[in-house]
Amino acid sequence: MTLVEERLDRPEPREAAVRVTRAGRCATGAGAGGIRTGRVVSPRFVGRAAEVAAVVAALARPPAVVVVEGESGIGKTRLVTEARGHPDLAGRRFLLGACRQIREPFPLGPVLEAVRGLPSTGLSRLSPVAGALRPLLPELADVLPPAPEPLDDRAAERHRQFRGLRDLLAAAGPVTVVLEDLHWSDDHTLNFVRYALADPVGTVSWVLTFRSEEIPPDVRGVATRLPAAVSVTHVELRPLTAPETGELAAAIAGLPRVPSDVEVYLQERTGGLPFAIEEVMSLLCERGALPRRGQGWPRRMLATLSVPGGVRDHVLGRVALLPDRVRPLLDAVAVLARPAPEPVVAALAERPAGEVATDLSAAIAVGLLVDDGGAVGFRHTLAAQAVYEAIPGPRRRQLHARAAEALATCAPPPLGQIAHHLRRAGRVREWVEARSGPPTGRSSSGTMTRRCGRSRRCSATPRRSRRWPGGSR
Repeated sequence: MTLVEERLDRPEPREAAVRVTRAGRCATGAGAGGIRTGRVVSPRFVGRAAEVAAVVAALARPPAVVVVEGESGIGKTRLVTEARGHPDLAGRRFLLGACRQIREPFPLGPVLEAVRGLPSTGLSRLSPVAGALRPLLPELADVLPPAPEPLDDRAAERHRQFRGLRDLLAAAGPVTVVLEDLHWSDDHTLNFVRYALADPVGTVSWVLTFRSEEIPPDVRGVATRLPAAVSVTHVELRPLTAPETGELAAAIAGLPRVPSDVEVYLQERTGGLPFAIEEVMSLLCERGALPRRGQGWPRRMLATLSVPGGVRDHVLGRVALLPDRVRPLLDAVAVLARPAPEPVVAALAERPAGEVATDLSAAIAVGLLVDDGGAVGFRHTLAAQAVYEAIPGPRRRQLHARAAEALATCAPPPLGQIAHHLRRAGRVREWVEARSGPPTGRSSSGTMTRRCGRSRRCSATPRRSRRWPGGSR
């Protein structure tokens, strides 16, 4: 039985708790009044030294554009924060704005959010065109020129605002404009960034961040074909390796190191996403399960942890981005609990095998699934668990029964997997039979007789078992 299957065989009830974000080593247990204080942010930035150095080097020589790309939870904001605090950028002003995931984004919202942080003093002389910003920036009314006469042409009015914003940035002296989550940007924000970069101000640099799985092609290309005077640095953040995952966990726990097998397990469970690692450590922190120096790691606690709320919400949010017809395929992959070939996934979802490639590709594109050598599985264990736990119980049992039938048609049949699914489907007699000998290839319902081909194409891909400190599998 895999670690995922073991977790699903022992579901744990959710605990309601209020959690407070803290920086540094987490304090175990409950705080005053029963408020949990387990949610933490690592006091040390792990595995990104080269990326921080690249960002700092670029911003130290304006005009520059730094594009930071990576999936949600990979650490884009933390990278920018670490770069801002670097000594080589001391004294440089950062203007921060973020695009929001709202139904109707405010035109120029993130740019206005950034520039309204400018002080009302210290700005050099502004041209009259900056007066066009008065209706948009009442916070700077003391320094902006009088508003010019309004124009009847909306495009001309927008161009005047673009000119005013560029003039305001030029007057602010050496600044770096940070626009985060550009994948949610409105058209006006994107057009202004293009406008500003086409005729760059020598003292202004830009940091643009976005999620690689959500970025439209036109947004991704915003920093291409720029003038030769502008340096462009592209930073693509990767998941943490197992040793880096262990280093991050150790920093949160206040320990010198984490055992190598725990590193590997945490990396597989979280996919190396720093946010997910912090969330898992937070749950251990809440339950007082973090080991002290010299103690072993709680293997059983790790294997039975529920999905952290932040991770669950993120995963189900990604599911909601996909068409409704994709959800049965995701449910099927979650029930299988390990990478499986498309014909097996299609059989569980009751879809023709030749029609699922496009929908599975859509799930891969948004970062939920990965193609593991011809088998499709979830990006990390927590994602599979979040989708699995969201399946209603009756449908979950139905899918387990269907999984047992689909796998029974394989040659040779994977007996361990079949037994697991029969047990989860509540078919105890057949579960006992599957454990004691090979199945007949036709379950009691007898509805699936089509064979999938050779074993390497049909049976789900096994994962290696792990041995744990203080216990064995």
